[in-house]
Amino acid sequence: MFAAPPSFQRVEPLRRFARSVWKTYARAFKPPHFVEKRLGAYWLLDQQNIIDRNLFCFGVWEQAEIDRLQQLTRSIAKGPDKPLFLDIGSHAGFYAVVMAKSGLFGRVMAFEPMPRHLASLNANLLLNGLTEAVDVYPMALSDKAAVLRFAPGPVGNRGMAHTIDGLSTGLLTDTPASEIIEVKAERLDDLVNVRGAAAGVKIDVEGHEESTINGMIDFLKGNTCALQVEILPEAVERVTKLLASCGYKPQGNIGLDHYFHNAG
Repeated sequence: MFAAPPSFQRVEPLRRFARSVWKTYARAFKPPHFVEKRLGAYWLLDQQNIIDRNLFCFGVWEQAEIDRLQQLTRSIAKGPDKPLFLDIGSHAGFYAVVMAKSGLFGRVMAFEPMPRHLASLNANLLLNGLTEAVDVYPMALSDKAAVLRFAPGPVGNRGMAHTIDGLSTGLLTDTPASEIIEVKAERLDDLVNVRGAAAGVKIDVEGHEESTINGMIDFLKGNTCALQVEILPEAVERVTKLLASCGYKPQGNIGLDHYFHNAG
């Protein structure tokens, strides 16, 4: 089924109408998971998940954020080599697929610890012939090698899966103990030894961004990076100061997504 016209998103009554019609159609004629083509790529869509519902109905997701991150990355990538792209908190691989297909990036790396998300991520890479183009790391990134406990997030927004260990999460959870998942966490600096490169980096780790950044200080200092970091309001000042200590300057924000780079 085709996506609703982009103009529908800008008018709330039309937006609600489109969402209702497309949701009704999907429930009547589609299985719980189904494949559709959007943004020039094929996606395994979950009828219950907000990102997938928006892709199916409107054909886009976070387009302004993607455009901004690509723009910043182009502005810092001055050498002959294509920049890297790191998708930290990849979920179902939306950013990894879009960036890999954009032609802007060379090596693409996706980090995702949740088994259900990994299944969707790998399915989306397979559907788009990107299994060799994207390196998948089945783990969380943190400030030390550890085993972290994760809450899976609500059914309607699985992207809200988050660690419940430590104070960095900024989120509260009433997830039953039986649903908590233990996942492996590593420091990026122990996994990736790259120096002198340009990189676009998206960090969406639901409150764990300070620990994630503390585990990638060498990478941030050793490369020229454009960053998109989703930051909860109460952590903006702390994360901004942490990145400033690595030489990164704020470049504005789109909602919760804040942008930084360390280019001269």
